[in-house]
Amino acid sequence: MTLTIPAVLIGISITSAPTIGVAQVASDGQLPTPSVVTGCPKECRVSGGTTAGNNLFHSLRSFSVPTLGSVIFESSPSIQRIFSRIAGGEPSQIDGVIQANADLFLINPAGIQFGQNAKLDIKGGFIGATASALGFIDHLHRNPTTRT
Repeated sequence: MTLTIPAVLIGISITSAPTIGVAQVASDGQLPTPSVVTGCPKECRVSGGTTAGNNLFHSLRSFSVPTLGSVIFESSPSIQRIFSRIAGGEPSQIDGVIQANADLFLINPAGIQFGQNAKLDIKGGFIGATASALGFIDHLHRNPTTRT
């Protein structure tokens, strides 16, 4: 199988995982400015979130994209990086389209599975990780499995 996705994939499985019928994207409301999810089940839009400089943070309870479904991360032109943690304890199954106009970091400690129909329409880089924490230059750590 040849992948044409220009991305760094860390701890991600690319499989023919069974597809889910509807998008399962839900905010967990844990950030100072919560993420807002609308338009599901077929075309979910993720907006809101908490900004810090040119970074945008989302905290989601679940994140899966079915075949023929899409999830669009909305952001202002000043945003350069979108960090989306999935803290619900279930793996993300991606078999549709993920769109973003900035670098996208998708972090799910429970795992991320890409199906044969998965597509990334990202106007930047993509990093998927099963990390349990992130470290920033100012030593601020955000643990995806701990609700803030």
